Amino acid sequence: MAIGIELDLEPGISIIAERAQALTGATGAAIALRKGDEIVCRARTGRTAPDLGVRLQANSGLSAESVRTGEVLLCDDTESDPFVDLASCRRLGVRSILVAPLRQFRRTLGIFEVLSSAPHAFDHTDATTMQFLASMTVAAISRLSLIRPLRD
Repeated sequence: MAIGIELDLEPGISIIAERAQALTGATGAAIALRKGDEIVCRARTGRTAPDLGVRLQANSGLSAESVRTGEVLLCDDTESDPFVDLASCRRLGVRSILVAPLRQFRRTLGIFEVLSSAPHAFDHTDATTMQFLASMTVAAISRLSLIRPLRD
């Protein structure tokens, strides 16, 4: 029945991604969850977001650094930030990234990022918004995890 839980999860986290895009003025938003050693895009919205099912770099880059440190990280300009995958950013048309880890206690479930085609698109208020929305996302995932045993 775990497949049913996964299917139930996507509509909820997709709505949260849409809200993040609207609240931050981003041109895209994505939620990627850990699946073993990989981080896989499970929800997306907007023209600059990676496609569903895309595996994000788990060992390098801004997303990996957010997973490793548990910190919200901001890239003001992908053209000058050594932590980003510049080729991917150029392909997607991304110039700014704000990434928040999805953490439950000391465990990182994945990442939540907003993306913009403009440099310097995000600020401290957006970082606070993303921390709040990341908490909501973790709560939604946790709630479904609690329901899973009842459905099995």
